[in-house]
Amino acid sequence: MTQKPEIWCIGGRQGSGKTTLAQQLAADGSYTHIDRDTELRRLLSLYNEKAFLRVLDLSQYRSVFEWKKAVDQFAGRLRADIRHYIRLLHESKNSNLLGITHVLENILRRDNEHVLQMFSHSQTISATYSIFADLKTLEQAIQVAKRTGQPVLFNNVAFSTQEHRETTVRLLQDHGIDPRLIIVRSTAQRLVAVARKRLRDPNRILGQANISSLGQFDPYIPSEGWDRVIVVDNIGDIRDIAQTVRSKIALNTPDTLTDPVSFLVN
Repeated sequence: MTQKPEIWCIGGRQGSGKTTLAQQLAADGSYTHIDRDTELRRLLSLYNEKAFLRVLDLSQYRSVFEWKKAVDQFAGRLRADIRHYIRLLHESKNSNLLGITHVLENILRRDNEHVLQMFSHSQTISATYSIFADLKTLEQAIQVAKRTGQPVLFNNVAFSTQEHRETTVRLLQDHGIDPRLIIVRSTAQRLVAVARKRLRDPNRILGQANISSLGQFDPYIPSEGWDRVIVVDNIGDIRDIAQTVRSKIALNTPDTLTDPVSFLVN
């Protein structure tokens, strides 16, 4: 009997240690690691306000012909990505994403100059880059798992929300993949410390609302449909934590969960 492709989705709050854990697990080459933030950075580098303003500024070109050529090239790449995102949005079967799907479909009906203008000025679009990155990297994880047969680790902060977890479960099942989840938990103090470090400003003051919001992600519910679930608390040496996860995966001893699981360690 052919073994099903294996994808372990890794969820946790920003700064909880998802990426570090995935890197530790993948270090020996036994897993392929896919990081959603890599795709998000690609999108933000390609389709940011400066990029749109630069290509739309006629004064930057020697002639209208040269400007039109640049607009068409940029819009051609953008149209290809938009069509890809529309397909992924439909495949997600998430009714909450119908609005953005319709906006994208309407944009594609315009000429190239208007496509760039509408995309650059639409707050609805700019706010959904993270959704595009979520869907595209999940697609990539599925393709890699099916093509190589190697287990895949896919970390994404969005797995901390129940809606995204349930959408992912459906998509993986549709592709014949048993949905598996690793929940990386951490303390509020650690999350705040990591946030300050990432801001490169140790003196930055995080208000009480910011600190409180660190624990306000949706708890895991056993009825979500995951085939196997492992919960780890990142409060020690990440290498030891990775070894614990590796052992649970190898020995097929996932956690038996009957109650909701918070993404925050008290």
